[in-house]
Amino acid sequence: MSKRLLVGVALLSFCVLALEVALTRLFAWVLHNHFAFLAISLAICGLGLGAYGAHVLLGRTRATGPRRILMVSAYGFPIATLASLAITTRVVMPHFPSAFALVGALLLAPFLFAGAALAVLFREHSAAAAKLYAADLLGAALAAVGAIVLLDALGGIGAIVFVAGVAALLPLFFASRPGAGSIPAVGLAVVCSVLATMPSGRAILDVPLTKESLAPITERLVADEAYIREHGKLSRDSIQNVLKGLLVTLADPNSSAHILHTDWNAFGRTDVTANDGTPDILDVWLDGDVPALMRRGASVAPHADELRRHPAFLPYRLAPVKKVLSLGSGAGFDVVLAKLGGADTIDAVEINPAIPRVMDRFREFHGGVYDQPGVRLHVTDGRSFVKQTTERYDLVVLSLTQSATSGYSGTALMESYIHTQEACEEYLRCLGDRGMVMFIGGYSMHAYRWIATSAAALEHEMHVSPAEVARHLLLVEARGAAPYQYAVVTSRQPFDEAQRRVVAEVAVEPGVIVQLAPGDASPPPFDRLGLGDAASGPYVEFFREQSHVNVAPSCDDSPFFIDVSLKIPTPLWQLLGFALAVTLLFAGIALAATRAAAGGRAGALATGTAYFACLGIGFMLVEVGLIQRLLLLLGRPTHTVAVILFSMLLGAAIGSALVDRTPEPALHRRRIAGCVAVGVIALSLGLVVSPLADALLRASLAVRVVAAVGIGVSLGAAMGVPFPAGLRLAARERADSGSYLWGVNGVTSVVGSVLAAIAGRTFGFSVAILLGGGVYLVAAALALAESRGARSSDTTPRNLSAARNI
Repeated sequence: MSKRLLVGVALLSFCVLALEVALTRLFAWVLHNHFAFLAISLAICGLGLGAYGAHVLLGRTRATGPRRILMVSAYGFPIATLASLAITTRVVMPHFPSAFALVGALLLAPFLFAGAALAVLFREHSAAAAKLYAADLLGAALAAVGAIVLLDALGGIGAIVFVAGVAALLPLFFASRPGAGSIPAVGLAVVCSVLATMPSGRAILDVPLTKESLAPITERLVADEAYIREHGKLSRDSIQNVLKGLLVTLADPNSSAHILHTDWNAFGRTDVTANDGTPDILDVWLDGDVPALMRRGASVAPHADELRRHPAFLPYRLAPVKKVLSLGSGAGFDVVLAKLGGADTIDAVEINPAIPRVMDRFREFHGGVYDQPGVRLHVTDGRSFVKQTTERYDLVVLSLTQSATSGYSGTALMESYIHTQEACEEYLRCLGDRGMVMFIGGYSMHAYRWIATSAAALEHEMHVSPAEVARHLLLVEARGAAPYQYAVVTSRQPFDEAQRRVVAEVAVEPGVIVQLAPGDASPPPFDRLGLGDAASGPYVEFFREQSHVNVAPSCDDSPFFIDVSLKIPTPLWQLLGFALAVTLLFAGIALAATRAAAGGRAGALATGTAYFACLGIGFMLVEVGLIQRLLLLLGRPTHTVAVILFSMLLGAAIGSALVDRTPEPALHRRRIAGCVAVGVIALSLGLVVSPLADALLRASLAVRVVAAVGIGVSLGAAMGVPFPAGLRLAARERADSGSYLWGVNGVTSVVGSVLAAIAGRTFGFSVAILLGGGVYLVAAALALAESRGARSSDTTPRNLSAARNI
C-alpha cells in the first residue's frame, strides 16, 4: 500500500472529526443541546450509511468500480460540506427554524461521502486493514487538537469552510496517478481558504441575523404570543422550545436588540447585543443562551438604590461581605454589586476565554470593571478553581451559571459540574464561618432543585439535621427581574434574628415574594424539607408526584441539573431506534444474500456482524463515559476533551500498528486478548473513576496532564487492536466484507453514544464505562466462538467468492 494513500486516509479522518466538532459548536449556538446532539449523531451515522451504500454498489456490479466511487466521494465530501452549510444557515435556520430533522438530513451528506470512501479503502485493501486503521486513528487524533485550534482562530463557520478546503485536496491522494485532478482540487482548496480566513467570507455563510432575515421566526413568535394569551402557556411546538434565546430576542418584534460584536472560539460563540430601550446595559450571550449584563460604568452611582434592591444584592443586605467568589462572572455585573455591597476582595472566575477580549473591547463602556482594586479575574472552570483554592470567602455567587451548561456535546448530552451536590459541598467548605452561597436563575424549577441540592449538602457536609436545614435556606422571587428572578441563599450557619428581620423587610417590597423564609412556618412544598430520614427526600417526592419533574440533587457522575424532566428526551430514543433499525436491516440483507450464495457461511457473518457491533457500541460507551467523568481535569472542558480524545486515538493508532505486524496465525489470540484487556481496564476505571477524578483535581496541572495522557494512551492502545485484527480475519473468510463491517461499526457507534447519554443521565457515567467494558467482554466471547469455528472449518475447502454479494 502506498504512503500517499495512507496520508489520504489520515487527511480524510482529520476532516471528518474536525467537521463533526465544528458543526457541534455551530448547532450548540442555535439549537438547544439535545437537538444539537441529534444533528451531530445523525452525521456520525452518515459514516455507516455511506459504507453500506458503497458496499451495495460494489456488490451489485464491479463495473461501478471502486476507484470511481472513491474519487466521487473525495470530490463529494468538500462540496457537500459547503452546500449543506450554506443551505442550513441561509435557508433552513432563518426560514424553517424548527425543522431540526431537515438539518440532520443535510448533515448526512458530507459524512455519507466520507463513509463511502473509507468503506472502499477497507474493502479493497483488507490485507492492510491495520495500516489503514492506524492512519485513520492518527488523523482523528490530530483533529482532536486541530479542531480546537481552528475554532479558536476562525470560529465555527470559518472552521467548517477551512475543513472543506482541506478536504478538497483528497483527490490528490486518492487518484490513480500522482497529480491527477490537481487543478480543480487545488482551486477549491484556495477558494475555501480565502473564505475561511476573511471575516467577510465567513459572513457569507453565517446565519443572517437582521430583522428582515428573521421574519419567519418573528411570525412564529407572534403565533406563540397568541397561544399564550389563549392557553396561558407555550405550545409544545413553540419556536422558543427549539431556538436559543439570542435568536428569539433578535427576532422579537417588540425588541430593538442588535448585535454589536461576535467572538467565536472552541468554547462557544459570544455575542454582545445592545437594545435602544436600555442604553446603559449591554447583554453578553454565550452560545445564544441567557445573557449576562454589562452595565455602563457611569450609570452605577445614579442607580445605586435600585441596584441595592436587585435580587442578586440580597446577601449584602443580610450580612457584611468582604470576600466574594463569583463563579461565571461574565460581563462583571456580580463585581459591580459586590463593590456596591462593600466587598474589598473579589475573585471573579469565568470559563469563557472570550470574556477578557470582550471586556477589553468594551472597556470604555463599562469603565474597567475588572481593573478595580481587589478584583482578580481567573479564566478557568469554576469547580476546578474551588478545588484548588485555599481562600475562605464570605459569599460564593452562582449567577446565571445555568446558561453555560451546554458544554462539549459532540458525543453526549453534557452539562457542567457547577450545580452538583458535590459542588455545593465544596462551596460550603470554602466559606468562612458565617459565609453564604447564592444561586441566581430565571427558572423556578432550577431554584427548587438548588434548594434540594443545598439541603442534601448541608446534611452531608455540615452535618445539619434534616429538621434544621430549612433554617439555613432562603428563596426569594423577584417578578420582573428576569433572568435574575429567583435567588436562593444558603447559609453555613442558621440565619439569625437580625437576618430574618431583613428578610421580612424584603418581603414587603413591590414585586418580591419570599417563598421560603428561615425560621417561619414553611408553606408547601417547603414544609416537606426535613420530614423524612433525608433532608430533601419528601420534598423531591412532592415535585415528582405533583408536577412530574425531577428536582433531586444531581451528582458528579450524572451532572444533569438543568434537565428536570423525568423521561429521557424523545430525540434520543428516536435516534437509537433509527440506528438499530438500520443495523438490523442491512444485517438481514447481508445474511439472506450469504445463505443464497453457494457455500455461504451465514453463521460466520452473523457472528462477525455482532462482533463489530459490539466494538462500535463498546468504544463509544467507554469513550463518552471517560471523557465526561474527567471533564474538569485540565480546568477547561474543551482542553480536557481534546487531550483525552487525542491520547485515546493516538494509543489506538499504536495498537493498530502493532496488529499490522502480527502474523496471521496469532491474529485470533491477539484480538481476543485486546477485547479482554479493554474490558478489564474499562471495568476497573468504571469502579475507580469517581475517586480518581476527585484526587486528580487536587494535583498540579502537570500531574493532571500526564494522568490524562497516560489513561488515554493505555486504554486506546488496547482499543486499537480488536477492530483491525477482526477486519484482517474477516478478509480471509470474505474478501469483500470490509465495507459492510465498517458500516456496521459506524452505525452502531451511534447506538453506543446514545446509550452513553441515556446511561449517564439515568445511572451515571461510571455505569456507562462499566457497560462499555462488559460489551468488550461480549466481543471477546464472540471472537473466541468465531476462532473455534474457524479451526473446525480449516479441514474443509473454502469458497472465498461465495460471499461476494453480501
